[in-house]
Amino acid sequence: MKPFLLSYSVEKNNSADNSNAAAETRNWIDDYLAKEVNNLRNIKKHTNVETTISGEINVTGCCDLAKIKCVIDIFHLVFTNMLQERNIDPEAVTIKCTLLVHDISQSFEFDM
Repeated sequence: MKPFLLSYSVEKNNSADNSNAAAETRNWIDDYLAKEVNNLRNIKKHTNVETTISGEINVTGCCDLAKIKCVIDIFHLVFTNMLQERNIDPEAVTIKCTLLVHDISQSFEFDM
């Protein structure tokens, strides 16, 4: 398990059906990650910095590119499962993430 720091934002996509989807998603991410799902452990919400979470993640890969792909795959699965559990259409929101992970030499960003 490797320490990580995740900063994220949730934006509503053009969807009349889900006017509260972004706010709901933002509120549920902390609670959902606190369950220590999939390959994540020791999740901590940073109270003084909105939408920032740290914890530990199970990372595999022989190089930075492979490790980054592994981390993105884990968070993609976590966020997809959370949206499905909450009955939010994944097309209704975009989750933008910036991550720092121990043993990966650079920060990286991805959208979901």
